[in-house]
Amino acid sequence: MISHDTVKDAMLRAIEETFLNMAFLDVMPSQSREISPKVSQLIYIDITRPVRGMLLLYLPLELKQKIAETIHSGSWEDLTPRQIDDCLLEVLNVLAGNFLLELLGQNTKYNISFPQIVFDEEEFEHTEDFHDFFFDAEGNIFQASVRLEE
Repeated sequence: MISHDTVKDAMLRAIEETFLNMAFLDVMPSQSREISPKVSQLIYIDITRPVRGMLLLYLPLELKQKIAETIHSGSWEDLTPRQIDDCLLEVLNVLAGNFLLELLGQNTKYNISFPQIVFDEEEFEHTEDFHDFFFDAEGNIFQASVRLEE
């Protein structure tokens, strides 16, 4: 069984690296468990091998805007909904890869699904089985949650 601390350390390193390299955002752990201002986007990706699980990312609107504008080098108003969604899904895809690399090492092969948008958190069962982590991205609190089954 992978310990909570091991998952936490891998998630922190993956979040920091992904957000800095893709969106030029400094991220640190947050003591607050309140997403600010509120969740605007919920996206997930399944982990299928060598462990099974799921990674969820809860993003407030302001952070979603910062990420999309930075990656596309344009203003929010000029971006199409598809461009925004594709951008955020790619961030999650890279985050999942970085997380598994940190967790399992670079010599372990892993499989993940295509990332997807979630419209209702109630689509997921047993969310109490998730490891929940809160982060501050330059004043925007967001959440990453992961569930792993060995």
